[in-house]
Amino acid sequence: MFGQELFSDVPSTFAPVDRVPVVPDYQVGPGDELVIRIWGQIEVDLRLLIDRDGTINIPRVGVVNVAGVKFQDLQPHLKREIGKVFRNFELNVTLGQLRSLQVFVVGYAKKPGSYTVSSLSTLVNTIFAAGGPSARGSMRNIQLKRAGKVVTEFDFYDLLRRGDKSKDVSLISGDVIYIPPIGDLVAIAGSVNTPAIYELKKGASLEELLDLAGGLTITAQGQKVTLERIVDRKIRQVDEFTLDQAGLSRKIAGGDVVNVFSISPRFDNAIVLRGNVAAPARYPWRQGMRVMDLFVDKNALIPTTYWQRQNAGAGITRHSRREVNWDYATVQRLDGDKLSTRIVAFDLGKAIRGDATENMELRAGDIVSIFGVDDALPRAENEITLSGSVLGGQKWKFVWREGKRIRDIIPSAQWLADYYDYWFNMGGNGLRSEINWDHANLIRLQPQDLTKTLLSFDLGQAVLEGEATNNIALNPGDEISIYSKTEYPVPVAKQTVYVRIEGEVNRPGQYRVLPGETLRQFLARTGGLSPNAYLYGSEFTRESTRVLQQKGLNEAVDRLETDVQRNFATSAQGTINKDDTETLKAFMQGQMGLVGKLRQTKAMGRIVLDLQPSRLALSDLPDLVLEDGDRFYVPPKPSTVSVLGAVYNQNSFIYRPEKRATEYLQQAGGSIPTGDTDHMYIVKANGEVMVFRSGLMGIAGAPQVMPGDAVVVPERLKYFNWARELRDWTQIFYQFALGVAGLKVLKDL
Repeated sequence: MFGQELFSDVPSTFAPVDRVPVVPDYQVGPGDELVIRIWGQIEVDLRLLIDRDGTINIPRVGVVNVAGVKFQDLQPHLKREIGKVFRNFELNVTLGQLRSLQVFVVGYAKKPGSYTVSSLSTLVNTIFAAGGPSARGSMRNIQLKRAGKVVTEFDFYDLLRRGDKSKDVSLISGDVIYIPPIGDLVAIAGSVNTPAIYELKKGASLEELLDLAGGLTITAQGQKVTLERIVDRKIRQVDEFTLDQAGLSRKIAGGDVVNVFSISPRFDNAIVLRGNVAAPARYPWRQGMRVMDLFVDKNALIPTTYWQRQNAGAGITRHSRREVNWDYATVQRLDGDKLSTRIVAFDLGKAIRGDATENMELRAGDIVSIFGVDDALPRAENEITLSGSVLGGQKWKFVWREGKRIRDIIPSAQWLADYYDYWFNMGGNGLRSEINWDHANLIRLQPQDLTKTLLSFDLGQAVLEGEATNNIALNPGDEISIYSKTEYPVPVAKQTVYVRIEGEVNRPGQYRVLPGETLRQFLARTGGLSPNAYLYGSEFTRESTRVLQQKGLNEAVDRLETDVQRNFATSAQGTINKDDTETLKAFMQGQMGLVGKLRQTKAMGRIVLDLQPSRLALSDLPDLVLEDGDRFYVPPKPSTVSVLGAVYNQNSFIYRPEKRATEYLQQAGGSIPTGDTDHMYIVKANGEVMVFRSGLMGIAGAPQVMPGDAVVVPERLKYFNWARELRDWTQIFYQFALGVAGLKVLKDL
């Protein structure tokens, strides 16, 4: 409803009406207070209240009648009356407390009733005090009645539309403000400045309604409007006409709904350029215009953000970062026949180089989108997708044209390296992320039944050699996937194998291994051993072996933990007092601590080469075919033998060829009382483990040790009825050839 907001949320910050300046034509009357100040021959300050008969009583002057005197005439009037008694004086008159009026607001007001208002109040002030007309009250024919006669009729639309308040009048006591019921309502919507529901007077025309609505907006379609009308309170009808003289003079009836149409937002001669460009905007279209007509030079493809980054001195992490996606740009176009939006891709780089097919001819309304190299790309009807971890893990899109093949998308190996920063995308896998040239896939959607088909092809044959069978002709929507050798492991003969050799070798480092090359052949090719090499103590580790060892170790520890828990439960059932129970719990916690330490043990992946101390030439190495990631370490020849575990003096002793294990044990002070001499063992320098018992042999019968060997005396376990499962726990390390790494854990137990 037009104008209703005027009476909603009326501000409460305005001063009351009795605090505003008194207008000159205000007529004073009974109840008003006069403030009189006289100086000169006499000096006096008076505050006099006008009596009901309209007079005031001035001391030494007498009764003076002031009722009906206008405020602007009040001062000369009093000066004349006082001048009849005194001479040579001046006076000043102002109004103090003003009289109150009682008026009535009736009819369709929001808050009808009797109101006591200031004598300065007018018709409009009082209507606001009453909350204005209700939703069913008229805003256009508000009447002020005095002594049974209509004094004035006020139209709030005059105040709202033109600021006209000329028919607003002052009130006197007993006035009645009557708000009649609302008149005819008409709605106007669409492209007018103030769409709303309006109250019209009888006989109003469409032109008057448009004037009330503030006229047409700039985007209004002035040639056509519709009018919905209820006829005889029975049916609804719609009429359409133009806003000519006849249309504007049409009479409007109550209940009519007028809708003014807007012109279409469609531009008849515009092209939109957006995205990774210097000046995205709407440009004028002309017949025969092509994509490259939108660009003056290549600088038009450099957005503002690039220069902001350059000016800030921001660095980049890649050696050759493209700022523009030269392979894929799009034109968004409305198909006028099907009324569907199409997205057609084109090759921006070829368009710049003058390719007529890619330098597409444009139509009015087209949207040309240019993308940065990292921007998300929309799906086009003529796209081809290329993906792979060596391309950064994302999908790259290219433009399909009739006759395109695999090699048109991937022209060469150098193109992959230069265009997609191949070395950057290899990441943490390093040398092992080489492209698998033997295998790639093409996923194709079959239009007949909308199923996807996987076509495998030889990438090397297609790209490196251009072989026709593998250089497959492409269809729109095809997805090409290329892989690294780590994603789909290739046969051993085709694997790229890198091996590290360290220690006492003539040329330590990381080398690429020839197909099928063995450890012996590899060492011979790379320079062989140094004179100080101790081949017997060499360590050969392999990643695939480490994985299997760790898996077996984890399973063994899991079984051990299960046995400990099961045997604890069984033993707990046989306890008969609290002390036995506490002792059993403490022992259980100790064994679980042992299991926890075993879990910390990590497999090394060492393979025992089964070398003999007497045969330490390069030719004695086994013909072990090398795998990617193998490591071969040759230490210098040691001069000591270690004694570890439950002995009085854990230490290393000088190696003597004639000494036996028992003699080294004696040098360490022998076993302490808790040592288990029935299960001693020697960890050989070549990774083997030899178990022996000192009680069953003399010094002569004890095993012989070699430089770098370690004699180990384990702790004796205290047995419960389930200790048998824990007795052979040292065998876990033996089974997985953990060597000295296992000894470090054993030493801490």
